[in-house]
Formats: sequence, structure tokens, C-alpha cells
Amino acid sequence: MKTILLFLSMLSLNFSDNFNTDLHGVWQEATANEFVRIGINGEFETVFQRILDRKMVAYGTIETSSGIIHVNNEVSKSEYDLMYAFSPSGNTVVISKPNSNEAWVFHRVGN
Repeated sequence: MKTILLFLSMLSLNFSDNFNTDLHGVWQEATANEFVRIGINGEFETVFQRILDRKMVAYGTIETSSGIIHVNNEVSKSEYDLMYAFSPSGNTVVISKPNSNEAWVFHRVGN
């Protein structure tokens, strides 16, 4: 039993080092019919799916570090870094778009 508890505590520490769990959930873009779902898969990786007009346009794995999201996008077969920042309430996040001076504004709509 002690081994199981130690293993679980190490897993939780590992997740907190590699990912800001405040990003977990379902987010809707402020001006478009666009959604992003972020969570943990069965292999304990943090994954995302981006849906635009009911079509999956991106998915893959992500990690965070100091306001940066490192993306491994399986659709475009590319890796890139995006900056992000939360509103004081934590229910809105701004994420820079890849290779652009623009950003998305997402509101939390689910867990």
C-alpha cells in the first residue's frame, strides 16, 4: 500500500512540473465556433483537441513551462511554442497563435 501511495504522489508531482493543470477543461473561443479540449490521456500525457465548426483541425500533446505551451501537433506534424496568460478569474485564457502576431481568447465552458 505504501508503494502505491508513493507512486501516486510521484505522479502528481510529475504532472505539476510538466503542465499547468489550470488549462485542463473545455474552452470556447470568444469570436468563433471554435473549441479546445485539454486533458490527460491513458498514457498520462497532456493532450489537446481543437475543433472548428465541428471539425477537428488540430490535436496532439502539449507541455507548459512559465507561460509557454509547447505543442506537438499531430495534424500538421509540427512542434511550436505558444505564449499564454490567464485572466485573474482563471476562466479566460489568451493563447498566441502559431507563426502569427494574433491570439485566441478562450473562455472556460467545461471541465
